Amino acid sequence: MKIGRKEFIKTTAMLGTAGAMGLSGQRRSNAAEPGKSGSVDALKISFPRDGDVLNRHDGVEKADRLLLTVTGSMPPESKVLVNGIRARSANGTFSCDVPITRKTSKIVATTGDTSDEITVWWNKGSKKRFRFSVDDNIQFLKDLGLNPEKYNSLFDHWYLRFYRDMHKEFDAKVHLNIYYQTDGFNLAEMPDQWKEEWQD
Repeated sequence: MKIGRKEFIKTTAMLGTAGAMGLSGQRRSNAAEPGKSGSVDALKISFPRDGDVLNRHDGVEKADRLLLTVTGSMPPESKVLVNGIRARSANGTFSCDVPITRKTSKIVATTGDTSDEITVWWNKGSKKRFRFSVDDNIQFLKDLGLNPEKYNSLFDHWYLRFYRDMHKEFDAKVHLNIYYQTDGFNLAEMPDQWKEEWQD
């Protein structure tokens, strides 16, 4: 017997509703059971996060260690150890001062048979820095390549001279991403008269 499209949709909708009901006639819940992963009282490290790169702003940095205050959530009335150190607890949360002494470290919180583990990196002796890069460069190379007689040095070109001045004044390192070609020019046409400057 053929079933029409409307009847098919109606039937599957009814089956879906029935499947969502338990034998007691109550709807199933996707909420995690108390104490299971995903529930509000599960053991979980909230700071740092797994994969965090940590520096002096995240704790107290000494020559041989970074002292972190590890925090997280925990089941009620439980006792938590973090890397073997007894944690302080209050209102379903814990905190514990943990020293990080290596570039890559694991932080493990445990209570009973339950544990939560993360990996963090210590950016020791960090300082403010930046990466400066410029995309889509080709025009200055075209200027040089098609007019080599105008430039005794690469840095006679205003574009490269500007970045050299920034390097001299601020010790900036500039990364230039280039195209191979543009209208009327490609890198195969580049003369080698500035070869030593490129190598420097």
